[in-house]
Amino acid sequence: MAEVKNHNGTGGTSEGMYLHQFSGKPTTQYEFLGDPRDHRGDVYTLVVRVELTKVTSDHIKDGDREIIGFKVIDSKPPQLVQAASERDVDPNQIPMDEAMGDYDPDADA
Repeated sequence: MAEVKNHNGTGGTSEGMYLHQFSGKPTTQYEFLGDPRDHRGDVYTLVVRVELTKVTSDHIKDGDREIIGFKVIDSKPPQLVQAASERDVDPNQIPMDEAMGDYDPDADA
């Protein structure tokens, strides 16, 4: 967790922000086209129904954090998110490392 130093123009608070934590699994089974092991690393959207089961506070070195616990009740089959294809890439775009060059963030201080 990153330490919040400035949030929406206010000083050092993450009040009203929560980490989500999930437990459980739906009992419904769905078919998957092909072998799921061949699709590790692919990104999917998933619609899940959950029950809010707990709200806890945790103290770490960066400060307090709030955690909301959800129990998964059921879900719909996952939908594959289309990866960017070569034709979607701007040919004029350059990699960030190349754009930054030998930039030294301490030099601006």
